[in-house]
Amino acid sequence: MTVEDAVFRRLVQQTTDAVVIAANDGTILFANQSVEDVFGYAPGELEGRQLSAIIPERLRQRHQAAFARHVRTGERTIPWNAIELLGRCADGTEVPLSVSFHESTEADSQRFIGVMRDISDRKRIEHRLDEKTDHLDEVFDASPVALSIRSADGEILQTNERAGELVEIVRDADEATNETQIYAPDGELLSEAEFPFNRVVESGEAVYDVEFYVEGAAGERRWFIVNAKPVYADGRVAQVISAGKDITEVKRFQRELERQRDDLERELDEVFDRIDDGFYALDEAWKFTYVNERAEELLGRDESELLGRVVWDVFPDTSETMGYDAFHRAVETQERVTYEEHWASLARWFEVHVYPSESGVSVYFRDVTERKEREQELKRNEAMLETVGDGVYALDTDGRFVAVNQTYIDMTGYSRAELLGSNGAMVTGEDTANELERVQANLENGGDDVTTVEATLETADGNRVPIEARVSLFPLGDEQYGRAGVVRDVTERREREREIRKKNERLESFASMLAHELRNPLSIAQGYLGWAWEEQSESAYEEVERAHDRMEEMIDMLLFMARGSAPVANRETVALFDAAAAAWDAIDGETTDEVTVEIVTDRVVQAEPTRIKQLLENLFRNAIEHGDAVTIHVGDIADDSACGFYVADDGQGVPESKRETVFEAGYTTQQDGIGLGLTFIAQIAEGYGWTYTVAESEEGGARFEFTGLDANE
Repeated sequence: MTVEDAVFRRLVQQTTDAVVIAANDGTILFANQSVEDVFGYAPGELEGRQLSAIIPERLRQRHQAAFARHVRTGERTIPWNAIELLGRCADGTEVPLSVSFHESTEADSQRFIGVMRDISDRKRIEHRLDEKTDHLDEVFDASPVALSIRSADGEILQTNERAGELVEIVRDADEATNETQIYAPDGELLSEAEFPFNRVVESGEAVYDVEFYVEGAAGERRWFIVNAKPVYADGRVAQVISAGKDITEVKRFQRELERQRDDLERELDEVFDRIDDGFYALDEAWKFTYVNERAEELLGRDESELLGRVVWDVFPDTSETMGYDAFHRAVETQERVTYEEHWASLARWFEVHVYPSESGVSVYFRDVTERKEREQELKRNEAMLETVGDGVYALDTDGRFVAVNQTYIDMTGYSRAELLGSNGAMVTGEDTANELERVQANLENGGDDVTTVEATLETADGNRVPIEARVSLFPLGDEQYGRAGVVRDVTERREREREIRKKNERLESFASMLAHELRNPLSIAQGYLGWAWEEQSESAYEEVERAHDRMEEMIDMLLFMARGSAPVANRETVALFDAAAAAWDAIDGETTDEVTVEIVTDRVVQAEPTRIKQLLENLFRNAIEHGDAVTIHVGDIADDSACGFYVADDGQGVPESKRETVFEAGYTTQQDGIGLGLTFIAQIAEGYGWTYTVAESEEGGARFEFTGLDANE
């Protein structure tokens, strides 16, 4: 053996690739140590055997024919460098190889060298990558929003069906105007540089929630919202991922809700005094002519400091604000102007409504600082979301999770490890899982490519979340399909819809109730007023005043009820004895019945004096008018389990079957009643966080109990 041969053998033995040398008849002359790692043969087991020993049996004949042809003619039928072939191991299994061939001819001796590398790991990785790519493509296509990927120079690399639909809408608008015209929400025409894609390419930063619209041939507007995010390669923007959605219906629904709200506000403006709003009036010279108490509180100025002074002189910082322009625009157009603005001098946000008149303007405003802070916080949180913020999952043919995104993990409350490999029924329940299987069967039988399903998600902590899911299939081979879904939590949407309907129904009901309830004291006032004019009777005027006071209390009561049972912030210490005495004094003159009120209490409560007095008045009236009571008792409740007070009578009482419904709006035992008295009582109690019940008194009448008061009250 020459020195060169020795060096060659040493190098070949040290390589991790399998190396074999064969004669021109296919006999293996040499095999290095690595053949055992690749094929499971010891080198000595291969030397002297044919090359076909390491070739799968089904491929041997083709190999032998090609080998013989090359020896005979020198023709090569395959590439000789890094070609991927299959090899056969000692145990009969097959192994993917990367093979390079070399030929050597010395002294009329033809030799063939094969260098073979096991690429099993690489093949497994490539297979997993292919599967993941297929899953992502299915998610991409199943997304309910339009998705597209474009190169930095504008070439479209990938889009889903929704993106194609949006492009068609914009193209139709282009044909109507013979050019691309896209408008910002303020009506200004967007230049190409302002398009979301171009902004991302130019700035290298993502853009979120970009709204714009296009106009069709008939002048109709189609609204869209777009997010776009850059993908970097070698330090530069290489691609841009865009997500867009047609929000035309959302805008229409929003406008309709705003119109309904405005209509309701206009109907109620003539009835309800704006006691929760600040109000002031300015004359033609912008001087204050009126300021209510709420405005004094919000502006931090007494009425005496404002009347007769020019608003721009009192608040010089506002002369260059949105308010300055809004006030002048209202006067010029004689139309209402509404805006929201931050007043730096007061460090507060205000919602302002400016109503013009021939003599100046009337301004209603309210402090919306907390709402604005919540909105700003919400925007900050939304900016942190991914371009597609919906939950995404994929299931295999057995209905087990094979992929989930972080949003879906958050929605379910399970970890990724807990979800992957688990059956989908773990988060949907058996009924919903069966329904989704029926949906999948329909898709497999040629139904729609994507189906939207409304269902309920069962979270790890036992909660049930209403969701909307867009479901599609992805192939797994052998006519088997997996299921991919894009899931959206619709809890808030349903709650908003319910709250809006509830609020509208309550406002309409209260407007009708107020008109009905005011007729009685108004008739009394009219009757006594005629008597007063004819007889100049002081007592008649007192009755008129009492009727007017009653109407004011009714309006105040209905306003309180219209706002709902929100917690009451303005409280002070009120002696229950004094409040009960004042309540009885207020209604004693209204009845001719011989009724006695016994007040035995040293309780004090934290409440608004007017509210607690109204509560007691309504209970006294209820005992007299509906229960025919002769004696009414007011006393304390103080034991180990409860702290509060009660109002009891010896009248007819409340049947046990009615005790849960008497507090509902509209419940009454009189034909001319509207059933709001006890509803008002319940709403006051809820506003203070008290528990209220009705039971039978010791005399067989009604006993109303209010508990949950602080023990120190």
